[in-house]
Amino acid sequence: NIVTFSKNSDMITSFEKQNIQAMVGLSVVPSSIKSNNSVYIENIPLTAETMVFYQNSVGQLTNTQMREALTKAINVGQTISALGYPVIPSRSPLLPFQDGYNASADQVTGDLKTANSLLDTLGWKMSSNGYRYKDGQELAFNLYTQNLSEYQKISKSLAAQWKKAGINVRVIILSPD
Repeated sequence: NIVTFSKNSDMITSFEKQNIQAMVGLSVVPSSIKSNNSVYIENIPLTAETMVFYQNSVGQLTNTQMREALTKAINVGQTISALGYPVIPSRSPLLPFQDGYNASADQVTGDLKTANSLLDTLGWKMSSNGYRYKDGQELAFNLYTQNLSEYQKISKSLAAQWKKAGINVRVIILSPD
């Protein structure tokens, strides 16, 4: 039999009462289960990716160097650690084991110094408030995300990393409606 639950808490309770023998899909395993020596916990990386897509048809994101700076300012390891469970990092739209993968298309990330240099070259100067400005305009954009805990963690991590480069990112959580 397969049993589904709308809430993780209901699934955990059912597991603890031994009404079910296995669970899938927990992003956080409760300590009561982790400490149980009769429970085996497996982390199986999924073959899926979470990506950021820049709206490169308007505003500052029309500039290729701006998008490159944003990408370089991201520390993928830091973003992954925000999730709290292991994942395999991706550096391109395709994972290395998928047909069509090309290592030469991998994106270079984790280079805040180069990101700052690119932004300086583009004329975005850091102000005393920690954000960049050009011609009186703040370097800012909205990052839209789904109302799921993993996406919120990733979005908040990205916003914090871009803030280090002087970019004001407002995370907007979309409702399912």
